Amino acid sequence: MRSAVVTAIAVTALILGIVLYDRLPPQYSPFAPLDPQRPLGWATSRQLARLKADPAACRSVLERAGMRTTEIANKREGPFCGLIDVVAVERSSIAWSQAPLRLSCPMAAAVAIWERQVVAPAAERHLGSRVTRIEHFGTYACRRVIGSPPGYRASMPLPMPSTSRRFGSPTAGG
Repeated sequence: MRSAVVTAIAVTALILGIVLYDRLPPQYSPFAPLDPQRPLGWATSRQLARLKADPAACRSVLERAGMRTTEIANKREGPFCGLIDVVAVERSSIAWSQAPLRLSCPMAAAVAIWERQVVAPAAERHLGSRVTRIEHFGTYACRRVIGSPPGYRASMPLPMPSTSRRFGSPTAGG
């Protein structure tokens, strides 16, 4: 009797899961492919994370986002630092200082989404203007960490977004 109840609960949960999965909007499904044009949802970060393991899917996302990129060859800088699966973003929806941006492909996809879904709408809504340029101070650093063993370097992305943005006049076209 007890195993029949457990089996019935498991089958019901499975059927409910299949029905919900089929009706779930893609931005709320961690299994849906990332679409940079789609609104943000709680599964967007998971969809971005999956791009690390699928470089071809990542390049496809960048293409759909309208980013013009060039692949950069993998390069090691000593035992701790290097550039792996990096692209040079030559064109994006917003101009960047110090172009091209050198980012991992998943980070470039996140930047494309951030520009379109966060920065541009916020500038229009709060400032009544569009962003014409984003200033930044680099996207990669390999530095010695204080207190670390001699010769150790940490490879890290520098903070994005950066410190200043330029806005165009809503009437002058920018």
